Amino acid sequence: MNNDSAKVSVTVPVYNTAKYLDRCLSSLIEQTLQDIEIVLVDDGSTDGSDSICDSWAERDNRIKVIHQRNGGLWKARQTGLENATGEFIIVCDSDDWVDTSAYEKAYTKAKAEDADIVIFGYVAEYNDGSSKENIRKFNDLTDIELTRDEIMRSSYYNSWNKLIRRSLFTTHNIYYEPGINMGEDHLILQKLLSIRPLKLCTVPEALYHYRINSGGYTTDIKPEYIHQLLKVYEWDYLNIDKAYHAEALKQMGANLAFESLRCHNFPSDKFKNITAGIPSSYLVSSPRSPQKLLVLAAKIFGWNFGRWSYKNIYQKRYTR
Repeated sequence: MNNDSAKVSVTVPVYNTAKYLDRCLSSLIEQTLQDIEIVLVDDGSTDGSDSICDSWAERDNRIKVIHQRNGGLWKARQTGLENATGEFIIVCDSDDWVDTSAYEKAYTKAKAEDADIVIFGYVAEYNDGSSKENIRKFNDLTDIELTRDEIMRSSYYNSWNKLIRRSLFTTHNIYYEPGINMGEDHLILQKLLSIRPLKLCTVPEALYHYRINSGGYTTDIKPEYIHQLLKVYEWDYLNIDKAYHAEALKQMGANLAFESLRCHNFPSDKFKNITAGIPSSYLVSSPRSPQKLLVLAAKIFGWNFGRWSYKNIYQKRYTR
């Protein structure tokens, strides 16, 4: 097959996921939509994932492999984007897998609806063998700002359940922000949702299998990731309608403030800036949560007090 005419490009960032990679790639080559290309970006793996990628490329000429020095998830995502040639593009994380009909269903829907982005559901797969379907229902996909707000409130930002017309990236110069390895999918989707005109549609099925706590890039939240999430939050605050999305921004800010309390250190002035935009009434509003109340305490008494409360009260009472 000539990959230059591929209907769908699947980009796969790979970093030390040798344990899961075979299942992931099996699910891709077995897709009922045969006219695809699979772009494997080995981001400096040290566990043999690089050799596994090369082995699969020898078996299937739809697979191409790019080996690069480790640059983080944003760089791997961007390399995949830059090397994709398909009409549509989608990400598949290398420790996950996809239903064999997923891309055919998404592509067929995109062509039938002349859509720019097709969203489908996913299954959260847990280490204990349990699983949970997540299929998001939207009120009105023709109202992009309403849909953006619903996504912000539900954190439905993942790239791996969204088939995207590749020309959106090239025409509008949209790229992954350097250094943003946490919240990178959030940011790229926010940029895409700012394009007009834009047409969205859904396939109301759970077609992707997202492995929870499997390793790879996102096992641990490190202090530097909070700073990256702060940059994402600041981008949102500067680039979307703050009045329309006021409640969603409060929720996002409260989540970020709570995450900052998990760090060993965080600039108190940054914490004040975040919580300044979150009314105390929101932090005690329904549904109440210990996370919101902890942020309220830190807002009143300072980040150091909030950090102490997180370590000495929250962790003992709400975590194991």
